[in-house]
Formats: sequence, C-alpha cells, structure tokens
Amino acid sequence: MLEIAFAVCIAIPLVIPVAQLVPLPPSIWTTMRARRDAVDASSPPGNERGWPPFSLSWSRTLASLLTIIPVICCAYAVLASISAVAPCHHGDRGDDAGQRVVR
Repeated sequence: MLEIAFAVCIAIPLVIPVAQLVPLPPSIWTTMRARRDAVDASSPPGNERGWPPFSLSWSRTLASLLTIIPVICCAYAVLASISAVAPCHHGDRGDDAGQRVVR
C-alpha cells in the first residue's frame, strides 16, 4: 500500500511538466490568448512556427522537470530505508502464529 501511495505522489509532480512539453497543433495553440500574443511578438507575419509545446518557456519547464529528479531519489531512499528497517510481518506475533495460546 505504501508503494502505491509513493507512486502516486511521484507521478503527480512529473505529469504536469511533461504535459506542458507536449507539442500542440498551431490551431489549438494560437486560440489561447497569451499564446497568440507570444506568436504576434516573436514571429513575422505569415511565418508558421510549427507545433510549439503548451509551455511558453519550454526551457524553464524542462528545468523544473529536471529539478524534481533529486527529490524523487531522496523520497525513494527514505521509502527503501523504511522498508528495510521495519519489514511487515503479517500475522507473526512471536508466539506460534495462528495458534491460540491458553494460559
């Protein structure tokens, strides 16, 4: 269960920057107001830019994605140390597991 929670906590910060780096068709990209202004300011009239990513600054988005890597490694190291120190013993109580002790 802890591994599933760990995977979800790691996936969420990774999905957002990766989704912003996915190229969009120019017809969709230019319908967004801020993107239309960026196209008008950065390219001469009649010049197609191709399929730009959702992010206006792909280099900063990529940098933020790369800065998450050390955090993920540290979180994985903590999870591995917790698993190594306190392994789960399901049903092991120290006495004959599963047998009723009568005193």
